[in-house]
Amino acid sequence: VVVLHPHPHMGGDMMNPTVEAVLQGLWREPTVAATLRFNFGHDLSQSLNEAQAAVAFLQKETGIPSWAGVGYSYGAAILSEMLLKSALEPPASGAVLLAPPLSMLPGFSLASTRPQLAGGLALALIAGNRDEYCDAQQLREVHEELQDPSLPQPPLLELIDGCDHFFGQPRHLAAAADLAVKVVTRCAAGRLQAPL
Repeated sequence: VVVLHPHPHMGGDMMNPTVEAVLQGLWREPTVAATLRFNFGHDLSQSLNEAQAAVAFLQKETGIPSWAGVGYSYGAAILSEMLLKSALEPPASGAVLLAPPLSMLPGFSLASTRPQLAGGLALALIAGNRDEYCDAQQLREVHEELQDPSLPQPPLLELIDGCDHFFGQPRHLAAAADLAVKVVTRCAAGRLQAPL
């Protein structure tokens, strides 16, 4: 599992508390063979390449071709870009977008991930309903455009009540991290159909 952090020009790095909480949960799961986090460089035009290189490195070092990603804020935007543009083989088996900064991503859509979703990609969109950078209604619309009863694993949408972009309350952070870990571990265990 590759875990991607928030915006490096806004103080985000791999030691971010949300990244840490997700990793702590993943490390407790026997179905997760390896995790990788890294710091994005300051040249944002290279973030997608850096994330793709991280996945390739993890695959090479572990010998495990399947991978999943968890991205928080800017990391969610980069993970989305990986899903939309990446030629990584195999494609991701799971992706968790935590608080994708939709206010900074005009025209954001995941509609072109439908073939990956049809192939079994487990996708979760998680944010707070008071997120100032990820409007809840806009996230619902992104989720709605992906709905298709024929999908093996319908995309999940979770809006955490009273939560802002930073998961600042311990209960909000725990809820987001726990859900991210559940999505990834269900995916890793091959139990995509099981309810969360």
